[in-house]
Amino acid sequence: MDLETHEYDIIINANGEICSVGYQNATAYAGGYTMEVINNTSGASYSGTHTFSQTALDYQAITPVIVSSGDEITVRRTILPGYGNLNETIGRIYRKTDFSPVPYPITEGNVVFQSSNFYGSGGPVINYGQPYIALGFKVD
Repeated sequence: MDLETHEYDIIINANGEICSVGYQNATAYAGGYTMEVINNTSGASYSGTHTFSQTALDYQAITPVIVSSGDEITVRRTILPGYGNLNETIGRIYRKTDFSPVPYPITEGNVVFQSSNFYGSGGPVINYGQPYIALGFKVD
């Protein structure tokens, strides 16, 4: 998806902490992204600039975001200002083969994926696909 910001909302079904983010830079982009993890329930959040591998999923530690079972979390990546071409904004996503909207909610382990959104230099595009932004989660 070739928009500046990719995000998704989840509900966590366990107590613990989100302690890392995983992402892969577009092959055309070696710059950074603002990565955010926002606990919409408690107000706790992380925001930082990261540059990831262009060849593989790359996990990086973040200041932990404490979560409790039932908390609503937004995970967001935004390309830094100053990118040169639209193809640099491309990010990996999971997409249905028939191109229909993602059938949220989707439960995977301790997480319920609620929705996705893509925007910036276009959009918003709601539930088009699931952004491939991974999280490291430590259960209490």
